[in-house]
Amino acid sequence: MMIRSFILVIVLVIFGCTSRPPEQNNIKEKENKTSTAPMYQVVITENRGGFGYQILKDGKLVIDQPTIPAIQGNQFFSTREKAQKTADYLTEKLKKGIFPPTLAVEELDSLDVLN
Repeated sequence: MMIRSFILVIVLVIFGCTSRPPEQNNIKEKENKTSTAPMYQVVITENRGGFGYQILKDGKLVIDQPTIPAIQGNQFFSTREKAQKTADYLTEKLKKGIFPPTLAVEELDSLDVLN
């Protein structure tokens, strides 16, 4: 009987040393999800008196938009801020898995970026 108790104690000690509490498992899973997420970067470009943008994913160019998308002609954003706001909006779409991240004129209007 004493040997069985001793073996049980040894098994419990070994099991206790090798296992982690559930909270630590969740933390590790969250860290892994975060570290594998793509990194997006926005670069504002200047073109003939106006602005455009580029969106890079993990350092590689995914979108080069020198003009305002979704409108006819070659109109540039009038300010850096408007180009930045539009690029940030599209970056959020990319993070949600929407590719290509299209834009409608109504969305541009709601962002208040049309000249």
